[in-house]
Amino acid sequence: SVYGIHQPWVLTPGRNVILIRSFDMIGNQSVDTCVVTYGQDTSGADTGTVDTGTVDTTTPGADTQGPSISVVSPLCGSTVDTEQVWIEVQATDTSGVQRVMVNDEPAEMIDSAVYTLHQPLDLTPGANVIILSAFDMIGNQSVDTCVVTYGQDTSGADTGTVDTGTVDTTTPGADTQGPSISVMSPTCGSTVDLQQVWVEVRATDTSGVERVMINGELAEESSPWVYGMHQPMSLMPGSNMIIITATDMIGNQSFDTCLVTYSQDTTGSDTGTVDTITPGADTQGPSITFTSPLCGSTSKEQQVWVQVEVTDQSGVGTVWINDLPATREWGNSYRSAEAVQLSAGVNIIYATATDTRGNQSADTCMVNY
Repeated sequence: SVYGIHQPWVLTPGRNVILIRSFDMIGNQSVDTCVVTYGQDTSGADTGTVDTGTVDTTTPGADTQGPSISVVSPLCGSTVDTEQVWIEVQATDTSGVQRVMVNDEPAEMIDSAVYTLHQPLDLTPGANVIILSAFDMIGNQSVDTCVVTYGQDTSGADTGTVDTGTVDTTTPGADTQGPSISVMSPTCGSTVDLQQVWVEVRATDTSGVERVMINGELAEESSPWVYGMHQPMSLMPGSNMIIITATDMIGNQSFDTCLVTYSQDTTGSDTGTVDTITPGADTQGPSITFTSPLCGSTSKEQQVWVQVEVTDQSGVGTVWINDLPATREWGNSYRSAEAVQLSAGVNIIYATATDTRGNQSADTCMVNY
């Protein structure tokens, strides 16, 4: 089914995040985002004189990233037995944070960089998706989501006889969520002038964390709940996407991304007339759409083949599905190298794509088994 709004969407110069939420007839909810960049057409304009009173957002080193968002409370991926929870969100930005929204409601700053709603959030039984958006003083926007499961306390209820020989992952209170992930270093959305950065990630889970992967590489636990690489990560000029996956001891998996921009320090150097972020230049990663299986659907098969549609104005370089290179079938369609093994409950399938200029993007798809 295809849906749209009654009027065209008004874009602001730079990155615009389109947020989509959908509900099925039972009340299950899913969320997705789409980033569209509006680069004003300056062809034919008289650029002989420049009014510098207007901020030039394409200047090298200018802040073009939305705020970094992380949920302080409740723990993302956790299961709670209370119908209401207080939300606390941390939002930071080099240009300052203008506003923070939680489920389309404005949040209030209660401490340095910490925001909350005026009232607790009502949860429904099962998975609840909390949608966060933040805007900086320049107008850049970022979006993040946090899934919290409300499992009603049924202790004391007469459950008859239960065969506990087999783990029932659908039992109320059972851990069916992947670990909570937050990037500690570098700051997501920041611009750095160093070609190499050390990546540190915090991953927590009520069942314990089995492993953490950073850009397909196994990370090492350096201190409780903190993971890092054995060597610094090399960055390319422009946007670099860091992809983190974490798996708990039960097998639940979660996924997060972090964008870091590398701007080479050209102080004192002869840069000629090269403008690496000329308006109209392709600085966005490929567009990724899952075509099979249907995101948010429930599969009766334990193994599924994954297909994605990937497009980019500069051409698609590589596509990966769950850390394995995908096979191009025809046109813009790519297929997973092997069937994806599903575990009982929610499964997160993730895809990453890089265009011929080196721009990278990522997307996820949730499938129930």
